[in-house]
Amino acid sequence: MRNTVLAGVIVNLMTCPIFLFLSPDTTGLVMLIAVSVLTSLIGGFASPAQGVMMPAAIDYTEWKSGLNLNAFMSSFNGFIQTFATALSGAIAAGALTVIGYVPGVEQSDGTLFGLKVIIGVLPAVFGAFAICMIWFDLTEEKQSRISKELAERRRNA
Repeated sequence: MRNTVLAGVIVNLMTCPIFLFLSPDTTGLVMLIAVSVLTSLIGGFASPAQGVMMPAAIDYTEWKSGLNLNAFMSSFNGFIQTFATALSGAIAAGALTVIGYVPGVEQSDGTLFGLKVIIGVLPAVFGAFAICMIWFDLTEEKQSRISKELAERRRNA
């Protein structure tokens, strides 16, 4: 799972900045669609992989600490996801204000460049934080062993 997430992060880091160099013509539009499809396809595999990794992290926490924090960690994860969604919306709205975007009118060259930065650079910058997945060392074998040990502990409790 970790490698799937890392592949999505690396593809995101490599493809998002391409948006800065696309021309505002039909060729640029075709390239925009192609790069978006590629990024979304690879990223689409990474998203469910992250969902699978959360229960593994929860089991690891219980295995390491002896504390069953499943409900707390799941709830906290949901809160963090909701907060991140709200924060990303606020960042996008703030970025549109900073670049001088005005809806319903032809945009200036500076605003068009700012839009390219918003759709190309910002996702890559924030996505780079996911590189920390390199240190996620719960392999399938290790997770299987942890699950067996937890099941045994629960039977003996």
